[in-house]
Amino acid sequence: MVTIQYFDGNKHISVEVNEDFAKAFQQMEKEDALTERKETRRHESLDELISKGYEFIQEEPEENEWMQEMLKKLPGALKQLTYEQLWLIEQVFYLGRSKTDISKELVISNGAISHRLERIFEKLKKVLI
Repeated sequence: MVTIQYFDGNKHISVEVNEDFAKAFQQMEKEDALTERKETRRHESLDELISKGYEFIQEEPEENEWMQEMLKKLPGALKQLTYEQLWLIEQVFYLGRSKTDISKELVISNGAISHRLERIFEKLKKVLI
């Protein structure tokens, strides 16, 4: 028997498992770490982009009629989403959690998270546009 440790979102837990399971778990952890590393490397902060010379024009929402129209429709569009969909939006866009982190918590694949987000965007698109 081998003792492995995993994080359940709140604390680290130790469990005794057989060697085959431990090897499989270790491989999964390596793959998750690689995925997380790849995902993290693809993102640059706004400060990094500005330091590289990129300029961003910030347009005030009241100056853009299209934006004002979307902001008026947004509350109704969000009411079309389920509690689970709203939770996922909160996790990704408001709390800044990675899809990998969320997928670990829900014990589903990163692809499933991406698919759920795509369905949410399609649902919002139908209402907003």
